[in-house]
Amino acid sequence: MYDNMHDNQRFIDAARARGEDTFMYMDAKSGECLLVSGNAASIKLLSEIVDDYEMVCEVVEGIGLEIGLGGDDDTKRGGEHAN
Repeated sequence: MYDNMHDNQRFIDAARARGEDTFMYMDAKSGECLLVSGNAASIKLLSEIVDDYEMVCEVVEGIGLEIGLGGDDDTKRGGEHAN
């Protein structure tokens, strides 16, 4: 993605002019953004992959919390404060 909305909108408009779909994604944890364009089938597949990725991340995070990996870094490494 570009740093400003004007450039992002130009990218989207140019993609539409070429007959392409666009996909924008912002990672909730890192704040990193992705803006891509491509044919409709590719963009749909990318969207499904990202949805699956987000679901897996939530499951992994939930498992980590259930087994006690939500603590400090020392606990996560199995240090003296580990359960």
